[in-house]
Amino acid sequence: MGRMSATGPVINRIPRPIPGLTVQSYLDNGGLTLKLPEDGTSRRTSWVRAVVMHTTKGLWPQTVQGGYGPHVNDAEKVNRYWSNNQKAGGSQFVVDRDGQVGSMCDAYKIAAYHASQVNQVSEGIEVFQESDHDLYSGELDAMVKLIDALCWFFQIQRQVQDRYVGPIARLNKLHDGLDVVGVYGHRDVTSNRGRGDPGDHCYNYCLAAEYEPVNYAASTDLELWKQRQIEMNAKGAKLKVDGIAGPRTTAAVATYYPDRPRGLWIPRPIDEMLAADYGWDWKPT
Repeated sequence: MGRMSATGPVINRIPRPIPGLTVQSYLDNGGLTLKLPEDGTSRRTSWVRAVVMHTTKGLWPQTVQGGYGPHVNDAEKVNRYWSNNQKAGGSQFVVDRDGQVGSMCDAYKIAAYHASQVNQVSEGIEVFQESDHDLYSGELDAMVKLIDALCWFFQIQRQVQDRYVGPIARLNKLHDGLDVVGVYGHRDVTSNRGRGDPGDHCYNYCLAAEYEPVNYAASTDLELWKQRQIEMNAKGAKLKVDGIAGPRTTAAVATYYPDRPRGLWIPRPIDEMLAADYGWDWKPT
């Protein structure tokens, strides 16, 4: 089944177009429909607090080829694999080698089975990887645009793990990633897939987009946000100083920093465009 006209990621039943990004949803193309309940389940929280990056094959080392890869409907191919595989596995999004994106389920209502214990609190993005380990610069650029938009829609802070340290304790089954707000990779959650899932390039593209570098393993994100919470409390915010950039803290950022009206500490060019379409106060509910 081929691609049809672009729509956008489905968030609470409605496609939400993203300026500058071609996103095809399962509502228009049945070949993209995530198989439920085998590959995902109902989301049990309204606070989506993380984006988890993946590569489909998890191979390392990797080479980034310039431009785009072939237009061969990678998202449909990946979804067929998930559907026919006996193991539970899926993701909200797949980025094709040609830079197009497949939206495989409702990103607000469905927790795809992409990263075990953090499924409920995160969005999963699979970046298609060639069997010879290659990625493409065009698909990595598309991945960043998608993360930009998901951070805007769900008010997830644009901070990313800045080094490879192996699985991070705050993301293990004892903690379920509940205090980790931002962007990280599957390799930060588990040792099952290794360094190539998603590999260093996905992080580097986020860092090149000026996402804030943090080390979740050393809790540098918590220290940053504790200081910011203290500063906002001095302005009258009355926040709990726990270092977690949750909904109340994000709302306080929007209130006390007029240049950050969405509550995101790191702005991106897409913010103004999304606000023009949806308004600064848009919520998925």
